Amino acid sequence: MEGLLVSVVALLVAESCNIGLTPVIDPENKALTRSRLSHVDQNYLRADTIAAANAALITARSRIELAQMWGGGLLASVDGLRFVVPVTSINTGPSPKYYGYKRGVTWLNAVNDQVAGIGAMVVRGTPRDSLDTLDTLLNLDGGVKPEMVATDNASYSDMAFGLYKMLGFRFAPRFRDLADQRFWRADLPDGEASAAGYGPLEAVTCNKVNLKRIATHWPDMLRVAGSLITNQVRAYDLLRMFGREGHPIPLGAAFAEYGRIDKTMHLLALVDPVDDTYRRLMNRQLTVQESRHPLAPRDLPRRPRPDPPGVPRGPGGPARRPRPRPQRRRPVEHPLPGRCRRPAPRRGPRHQGRGRRPPLSAQGPAHQLPGPLPVRHRGRRPRPGPAPAAGPGRRRGRRRRGVTGDAPDLSGRSSSKRRSRADTRDR
Repeated sequence: MEGLLVSVVALLVAESCNIGLTPVIDPENKALTRSRLSHVDQNYLRADTIAAANAALITARSRIELAQMWGGGLLASVDGLRFVVPVTSINTGPSPKYYGYKRGVTWLNAVNDQVAGIGAMVVRGTPRDSLDTLDTLLNLDGGVKPEMVATDNASYSDMAFGLYKMLGFRFAPRFRDLADQRFWRADLPDGEASAAGYGPLEAVTCNKVNLKRIATHWPDMLRVAGSLITNQVRAYDLLRMFGREGHPIPLGAAFAEYGRIDKTMHLLALVDPVDDTYRRLMNRQLTVQESRHPLAPRDLPRRPRPDPPGVPRGPGGPARRPRPRPQRRRPVEHPLPGRCRRPAPRRGPRHQGRGRRPPLSAQGPAHQLPGPLPVRHRGRRPRPGPAPAAGPGRRRGRRRRGVTGDAPDLSGRSSSKRRSRADTRDR
């Protein structure tokens, strides 16, 4: 295909700078037409071709003298960069802490001590890094296989230590609660233990590793390690199956017991008061990883937005609108008749008494305010007013609710007969 190299370079620039295809399209150039760029993007820029190109870049970078002074590629770190996805997709996950009410993805990337990206993976939402960092390390694009892997403080567990150790990695996470960590001891069988013990660490190594459990499940642990190396199963699925909602299965418990040995070795190297080389290497690699992430959202050019209407444009861009000043609180004045801007609407007797103040009369004094509002409850009939005072010769009785005036008598007697009997009884 003629001009294929030009089309590939234009697509790489458009995707890396996040500017789309419109700025690189040239209808007069056959290699830069929209149809050619769409064809090359769908058939040549795939995940496997980009990984192969990244492997060539990693190899070329390792030959640079300055990169060799930084390290030999045996130290790596894995961390995630989160992005909000504006469209609806099943590959996104919620996280109110990072995405608010939206959904997003996490881009896990591995960087070695030569500051080269050796692998990456996109996962949904914000899962625990230890569930997917192992999959990222088992599917690297190229370069030397790292021996030590540093991660942040939210991606460690005893089973993760065991899986990393079985696959030949030294798992080195950063602990947030370092003072609460436990040191474990692996005592040899009876008759083979040394008389000196653990020396000054005898007081802190009070927890014992169950070596019998490891020996019982050792063949199955080797099979799991072989399945992970040959990509027959994902480490994410294994760790979830081993954990089973906080209650590990016997094979998961064996990996946890094996991981506690490597975890104790990591803790001893981390708190070593004499030699701090291990701690400095881990912190330096994590600093390189975290300083690489801000480059993506800060330095990538963004598509220009149109100026808002009515805002003048200055030499450095659209001018800012003046910030509205907070309104001062003033005492509310009642609308007196002489100061009203609008005449009060005329309301007849039909609209009076419905929760609105009636207009003031112009003949009344200016300082007189309207009285309390009449309250009417919806769904209830208004109660009748107070009964008239009883005469000197008439008995005052209780009035039934809902019966007023000459109500019909359900017993069949007329109201006049009831009045006459009441008068006779009072006499």
